[in-house]
Amino acid sequence: MPLESEPASKQTPISKRVAAFGGLVVCLIVGVFLGWAKYTFYHPTNTWFRMGLQYAHGDHVTQDYSKAREFYQKAADQGSVAAMYNLAVLYEQGRGGPEDYVKADEWYQKGADRGDADAMNRLGTLYEEGKGVTQDYVKAREWYQKAANSGNAYAMNNLGALYHNGLGVPQDYAKAREWYQNSTNGGSVQAMTNLGVLYENGEGVAQDYAKARMWYQKAADKGNASAKKALTRLAAMQSP
Repeated sequence: MPLESEPASKQTPISKRVAAFGGLVVCLIVGVFLGWAKYTFYHPTNTWFRMGLQYAHGDHVTQDYSKAREFYQKAADQGSVAAMYNLAVLYEQGRGGPEDYVKADEWYQKGADRGDADAMNRLGTLYEEGKGVTQDYVKAREWYQKAANSGNAYAMNNLGALYHNGLGVPQDYAKAREWYQNSTNGGSVQAMTNLGVLYENGEGVAQDYAKARMWYQKAADKGNASAKKALTRLAAMQSP
């Protein structure tokens, strides 16, 4: 956002020395800031992370996931939490090299230990799916819960799904609806679809096709394929 300029004003003679001193202070502050900005911009960790992004997305360079891995690794080794997450994603998806869920788990864990809610959510997914770790729905719930407590909307949806299906927790449709609802407030499209399922099937709520259609429509408007199919199914059920 552009900065607003202060309105021009005259200075009285008595204020000139104050203004001069103030100008010196401003210069010192600006100098310190520029020094910090230069350090931040040119610090190797930030440079390596930016290079990783460039190669991962093909931004002014030929897209090269192996080079992205290399630069993310350098930045992650120096403590960049964002690089830890991006490196884990490349290992999980097998980009720039073979899939390696053990490595993905390792880097997600390091990020989660530093408070990265996205990494916590991905750890939950690895435990839920048994990728790189022994499948463990209880641990999946623990990681989803930590991420959800940090405001991660995707984890809220995933936590709701565990309660919906009774995985790692007793089946509880009311808690499923609560977490789905919280997740939709954070913009999760899948949670919108899942709320539609609850209302369509009358799970933890009174069966309500109108509300089911409303949630499916919200999700479909954002491109969710499952929601589009659900709308078609509801239309067929209610057609004469």
